[in-house]
Amino acid sequence: MKFTDKERKFLSHAVPNTDGSNSILWSNAKWYGEKLGWAINTLKGVFGSLEKKGVIAMSHIQHQLVGVGKRGYQIEDTKMWYFTAPVCHDHYGEDIRTVDQLEKFLNIKDWKKLSHEEIIKSIQQLKVAQ
Repeated sequence: MKFTDKERKFLSHAVPNTDGSNSILWSNAKWYGEKLGWAINTLKGVFGSLEKKGVIAMSHIQHQLVGVGKRGYQIEDTKMWYFTAPVCHDHYGEDIRTVDQLEKFLNIKDWKKLSHEEIIKSIQQLKVAQ
């Protein structure tokens, strides 16, 4: 797998700003797109491409109370995506922090079958190689 220039630009914002949950919200993606000066359709294309490549995956929809109006409670649905690799995940303790590291990690054959310890070792090796 090789990232396109637009994917790389998007990920250069998303990867270092991911919190310990390894998640990426659409609202954050829109903010990164605005910083890059992209139209919403460009962002949707890049986001969709990353999802098709298996870099991110949608997990669930989170319902949030955003206020109370004349018609009662106002609920906002937020789709939750997660990086498939440990970009910033409290569980691993060793994280992928750059786009280059992410690209190399995702190109490891059968990386999804690696044990917890093998994932940590692989990430450490990627960091040493840089």
